[in-house]
Amino acid sequence: MRHLDQVIELLKAQIGNDAEVEDIRKTAREVTEKWVNPLSGGREDTNGLVYGLVQSGKTGVLTVTGAMGADEGYRTLIILTSDIDPLYQQTLNRVHEAMPGIDILGKKDFQDCEEFLGRIKGGTCAIVTTKNTSMLGKLI
Repeated sequence: MRHLDQVIELLKAQIGNDAEVEDIRKTAREVTEKWVNPLSGGREDTNGLVYGLVQSGKTGVLTVTGAMGADEGYRTLIILTSDIDPLYQQTLNRVHEAMPGIDILGKKDFQDCEEFLGRIKGGTCAIVTTKNTSMLGKLI
């Protein structure tokens, strides 16, 4: 089963409103229309940002977009979230639940550089971290 199909089925079960899930898929598709081809060798350059109000569906859009990216060949997804630990943990848990076929790494998982590199080289992964400067420095 494709990653996208897994995430869509989960959202349908969680939300219970197919029209809302279709809106999330549509927004995610709009995001994907702007991204760089992962097989281009990095010859293209683009930036993107998904943002919105609290409880506006950002995590749903980012999990659907991430699943689409994984299905298209992207091997590393980076998800930046709140510095507030309960919100970070909520996002990490939701990404774990939504992407069962992808190795999910939290901010504690990139403390050991060798283990971290082994995991990101091992297959498709999603890194969930806070926007905290020190965390981003460790990630880099």
